[in-house]
Amino acid sequence: MVPDDFRPDEVSTVSRELDRRSRQQSDVARLGVLALSGVPISDLFGEALRSIRAHLGVAFAGVIRMDDDSAQLVAADGFFPRAEALPIDPGTLAALLRSTGEPIVVPDLSQETRFRSALVFESTGAKSGVAVPLRARGGTIGGLAAGDTRTREYPVEEVDFLQSLANVLSAAVLRSRQDDELRRSQNRWRTLVENANQGVWTIDPTGRVEYLNARMAELLGVRPEEVLGKRFLRFFTPAERRNPRWREAPVRGLRDTLEVELLRADGRALRVLMSRSSLENERGDHQGALGIVTDITARLEAAESVAASERYFRSLIENSLDSVAIIDGENRYKYVSPNVRAVLGYHPDELRGKSPFDFLHPDDMRAALSCVEQASVAPGEVSFARVRFRHNDGTWRWIDASVRNLLHDEIVRGLVLNWHDVTERYQAEQALRQSEEKLRQAQKIEAIGRLAGGIAHDFNNLLTAILTTAQLAAMDVPEGSALRNDLGEIRQAAERAAGLTRQLLAFSRRQVLRPRTVDVAVVVTDLEKMLVRLIGEDIELTAITEPNCNVRADPGQLEQVIMNLALNARDAMPRGGRLTLRTGKVDLDVEDGRRMFGCPVARGSYVRLQVEDTGLGMDESTLQHIFEPFFTTKEMGKGTGLGLATVYGIVKQSGGYIRATSHVGAGSTFEIFLPETSEMADAPVQRPPAIGTGKKGETVLLVEDEELVRIAARKALLHSGFHVLEANNGVHALKIYGLTRIDLVITDLVMPEMGGRELATKLRQHNPEVKVLFTSGYTDDPTIRGGETARGIAFLPKPFTPESLGQKAREVLDG
Repeated sequence: MVPDDFRPDEVSTVSRELDRRSRQQSDVARLGVLALSGVPISDLFGEALRSIRAHLGVAFAGVIRMDDDSAQLVAADGFFPRAEALPIDPGTLAALLRSTGEPIVVPDLSQETRFRSALVFESTGAKSGVAVPLRARGGTIGGLAAGDTRTREYPVEEVDFLQSLANVLSAAVLRSRQDDELRRSQNRWRTLVENANQGVWTIDPTGRVEYLNARMAELLGVRPEEVLGKRFLRFFTPAERRNPRWREAPVRGLRDTLEVELLRADGRALRVLMSRSSLENERGDHQGALGIVTDITARLEAAESVAASERYFRSLIENSLDSVAIIDGENRYKYVSPNVRAVLGYHPDELRGKSPFDFLHPDDMRAALSCVEQASVAPGEVSFARVRFRHNDGTWRWIDASVRNLLHDEIVRGLVLNWHDVTERYQAEQALRQSEEKLRQAQKIEAIGRLAGGIAHDFNNLLTAILTTAQLAAMDVPEGSALRNDLGEIRQAAERAAGLTRQLLAFSRRQVLRPRTVDVAVVVTDLEKMLVRLIGEDIELTAITEPNCNVRADPGQLEQVIMNLALNARDAMPRGGRLTLRTGKVDLDVEDGRRMFGCPVARGSYVRLQVEDTGLGMDESTLQHIFEPFFTTKEMGKGTGLGLATVYGIVKQSGGYIRATSHVGAGSTFEIFLPETSEMADAPVQRPPAIGTGKKGETVLLVEDEELVRIAARKALLHSGFHVLEANNGVHALKIYGLTRIDLVITDLVMPEMGGRELATKLRQHNPEVKVLFTSGYTDDPTIRGGETARGIAFLPKPFTPESLGQKAREVLDG
């Protein structure tokens, strides 16, 4: 049976939204896979821009590349970009993007004051746009932008999606630049080999010549094509061919230098030194040999040639992007290439004789030991690891390292370490993962929030009818009656259910607040006696307060935050302990926010509420999830998992920030930061008169579409001495209003045909002095949720009791 209030359009909207965000996540992941697969950067740009236009529905999108002093459109979709680069002058979008490093949203370009010109928006007819930075190596290297020919808003989820794509592109651009540098290095190597003074040739596994450079052909006195494909022994003298060493089977890891007699094409013998190295694939299979040949006809020339060859290979190592080191059998540096200074800040002499393990992060020690042990198993064995190495400035750098076992080599006699710095790549990958995680978390909270809103609206209507009917019925039952007790239990159960819906709305930041200027120190002091009873005698409570810690917040919700944290601390101290509450003032800036909360905060003065216990504490894994709804470390039936989620929701909805620090066995500390206000704290709210007191006889127009709620509210109002007229929606209410004198309109906010907000607007057009009391189990209206309403208008959340309805009605009438 489908409920009467079932709204398929709402379900469809939520479903479409979830599906849209799922597709966005899928496109981000797909772009990441393409980036890792080595797709050309231009193709990757194209994929990203098409995805942006498809998901955001914009007219065009583009990628901006930034150099030191200029910006250029390098990819576009939906328009033809200008080819020339333009300077990054003050007042341009590129300058703003580089200086802030943050997304820039422009709903209406004609109203924009932050910059005067925008390369990506010129000649496109754009009226709105959004741009996010491409970040790498601690700076902005470009931007990803989208624009439209109409003014429009760009919601935060669209900006997050755009930034997620930008993070992928940043990592891809960085890797592309590194690949380009590697190719240039390889080209330099190839040029050096082709122009080397030594002969170089490679031999395949069958003993045939695969490659030789010009110098090798010159030494043999032939053209290169006369040698390729022929057996290399053919170019040795007959005596050399008979040497037994040429009949030996290939040896893995072979590397030696031999004096060899070559036979030139003109018949002359040529004495050379040939350095040969076995060529092996990743599995260690023999793939042939490399020979480097030096003419040693004259001993002096031979000595100089050997020295030149040594300098040549040293130059290759020293100018490589990778650092090279050799450690001996006791894991101590024998050799470190000079470029280690550029990578890690050390002079090679500072490392020589020391162990690489002295510089590794403690958490990476096991992985590094395993890598060395694996390489030490057999000659030529290679292993890999990603570890953190301490830079000379004290920071940690992520490096990808390989270890090759050449302990058996007569020249090297050690383990060869080869590593390169991947800190920026690692940070970009982590930033991408964090961005995706934040997006998933935001989507989860949004989905639960929508669910909470739907539950609150319908469930609170039912609870209103239950609470009101039970209380009114109890008034007609004598004291001591079993029926009166039963009605009391019904009321208590309904109030507990109402509390649960309030928690759901609190963590999803959708509850209605009643903000006032309050002194946090006074709130803590007023709660102190209650908290002592709440946490038990075996826990010592200490409150250290600084006066005049004034903030704008809902006092009741602030009390809820403190009580939830106190209860959480109590459960963390089963054997007793100490609970300390502190209030004070601190100044925060943008960098403090990033360091403490992972996001920038507005610079200014904040009031800090600190709740510290000496309980069991939490590990890092638990800390990552404590504010998630329904997450609990308590056993089944001992907790809902909403306590800290509620605290987080209240703090965020109040414009504040919260962080938690903890260590296992060392207790936990929760710190809440709320913006300080210079206003004086409001006087305590006086309790309104009880039902049935004060003036009576006013006429109330009750507008409610739920019949059970309307009947219960009518009985409560009659019991409070009001005359009651009823309407089941806004249209019906407009017909009744004006037929007789009406002193107060009590209306539900969410109703078919015409809701309460529209009804109040139309009534005020007829009578600007009309007094209106809104009621609702849940509202999306941000003004009402923030506790701000116009004069003569008030709000009463459902579920309400007969007393609260009568009191609120009296407040509005007497106000």
